[in-house]
Amino acid sequence: MKRGGAKKPGEYLAELPAAAEYRLAGAPLVRAELERVGRGEALAPLDTQRYRLDPPRGAAAEDPAAWRAALANAKAQLEHQHLRVLNLELLLKYGPDLWKVENRGVEQAGALYAAAAAAADKEAEVVNRERKLQQLAAGGDIQRLEYEWYQQVSKNMDIDLACRQLEAALAARGAGAEGAAGGGEGGEGEGAPGGG
Repeated sequence: MKRGGAKKPGEYLAELPAAAEYRLAGAPLVRAELERVGRGEALAPLDTQRYRLDPPRGAAAEDPAAWRAALANAKAQLEHQHLRVLNLELLLKYGPDLWKVENRGVEQAGALYAAAAAAADKEAEVVNRERKLQQLAAGGDIQRLEYEWYQQVSKNMDIDLACRQLEAALAARGAGAEGAAGGGEGGEGEGAPGGG
C-alpha cells in the first residue's frame, strides 16, 4: 500500500475489495434513486398537493375532469379523516384496557427481573461471606506462620552470633597458642648457651 499525498481522493477505494451486491440493487425504485444520487440531483420535495382541498382554478375551473379529480381527492381526504376518527374511537374504547394489560406485563417482567437481581445479590453475599471467612482463617494461619518464621530467623541469628563468637574465641586461642609456642622455643635456645 502506497502512502503519501500523491493519491487522489477517489483512488483510496481502489485498493479495497469490491463491495458485495445487495438484493435490492435490481429493484426499479432503488435503481432510479441510485442513479439520481449518482447524478448529484437533489431529492424532490414532498408532494403536499394531495393533502389540500383546493378547487380547480383558472381554465381548469371549467374542466369537468379537473373537478372529478378534486372530488376524488376530497373523498380520499374524507375517508382518511374518517379512519383517523375511527382509530381514535377504538383507542378510547379499548385503549385503557390494553394499556392496563401492557402495564401488568411490564410490572410482571419488572418483578421477575427484581427477583433475579435479589437472588444474584444474595448469592454474591454468600460468596463474599465465605471468602471473608476463608481469609480470616487464612489470616490466623499466616500470623502463626509469620511468628514461627520470626522465631526461626531469631534463632538462626542467635546461632550465627554464637558461631562467630566461637570462631573468634578459637581464632584468639589459636593465635595465643601459636605465639606461646613460638616464644618458648626462642627462650630455651637463648638460655642454653648462657648457662653453658
